[in-house]
Amino acid sequence: MTTLADLRDRDLVESTMTETAFAYLPVRTVCPAADCGVDPMTGGAIKINCATCGGKGYVTTFFRNEFRCRVDWHNGLAPNMLGGLVPTPDMGDVVLYVGVADGVLMERVKAEPGAYLLIEGGKTVRPKSVSRHRVLVDTCVEVECVLATGISERS
Repeated sequence: MTTLADLRDRDLVESTMTETAFAYLPVRTVCPAADCGVDPMTGGAIKINCATCGGKGYVTTFFRNEFRCRVDWHNGLAPNMLGGLVPTPDMGDVVLYVGVADGVLMERVKAEPGAYLLIEGGKTVRPKSVSRHRVLVDTCVEVECVLATGISERS
């Protein structure tokens, strides 16, 4: 049974989620141009020089979903035996903490090729793992991400 204290814990965790971020999920549809579309025999475009779809037969649009999160960047430095700092393989990776309700959205972004997250400073990232944090109830969802390359903001 969920108690009032459990709900307060969840509210406390969610109050630390001060960043606004966006999830972009791709949706592929058949080219809307009247003289194009998908050739049923080849699966390619009917018109290879179509200005609408670029000769692919499909148009991809992105649906934007806004969510709140806490962003923790891995600084990519670890102490060495001599008391200094050395770069680690995690340099540039980031962990997002999102509310329990946004956990399903994070799973969809992780599973969908081409989907991505846009976080602080216009950085694009892709989730590599999604896990729930639990005290007595689910308090938040941790999303480990890596910087994505070759992706620009789409709407």
